[in-house]
Amino acid sequence: MTRTSSFWDAVYDEYTRWRTSTIESIKRGETFRPFDVSIEALARLEHPEAEDVAWITTALKAAPHEPVLFGGQPWFIAAIIERADSLAEVLFEPFLDAGINEVNPSDNRRFIEPCVRAFGELRTYEYLAHVLECGTDFEKAGAMNAMYWATGWSAEAEQPSLGPLRERVKRVVFQTFIRTANIDLRRALSRWMNLSEPETTQDLRELQGEALSIAERLDDDYIRHIVDKASGKTTLLKALPHRRRPDAD
Repeated sequence: MTRTSSFWDAVYDEYTRWRTSTIESIKRGETFRPFDVSIEALARLEHPEAEDVAWITTALKAAPHEPVLFGGQPWFIAAIIERADSLAEVLFEPFLDAGINEVNPSDNRRFIEPCVRAFGELRTYEYLAHVLECGTDFEKAGAMNAMYWATGWSAEAEQPSLGPLRERVKRVVFQTFIRTANIDLRRALSRWMNLSEPETTQDLRELQGEALSIAERLDDDYIRHIVDKASGKTTLLKALPHRRRPDAD
């Protein structure tokens, strides 16, 4: 065992003990303290050695423990990076990929928002847009879900450079919704489709009309809800259902 792996194994053991203690505190109705992230752990995220990167990327790909309070190595890493102001360049894609692969469309923010802080909104959004264009159906759905946390909450959101990228994404969203038969992907895309106001160009209006026609015919409660919201039948926006993992039975 190397010194680096020994360090991360030891910190993960601390996290596991903290999680067990925290669950017991919650059961008793007591308050609990956040996980204490060491200065050394944060420093290794900013200036990692090759063995740090290997341990972290392997941990991010480990199977998460689905029950309460974020068990498993991916959520351990999430607890560390949410306290970091700076991340090494080599960790940009692994952290975003972890957010893309997370099936809970709320919990994925714990991987996405640290990347926005460290690398900027534009670069994060560009990566997610690339995955939307070139990834698998599962990855495309994850990229769409991640975009919710990647834009609109930092000062960079107002930069004009995001305008053309958002227009590109808008077109890809319509095109992908029309072409795919994957219901998880269609659900993720539907939240981003403008189905209520006419689009600005003729080609976008044609894509919009075709997508709306498909959405109206689909036998899916969530997409039917999106259509109802667009038509004004409801003002509520339901939570997006969790995706199934590709290896799920």
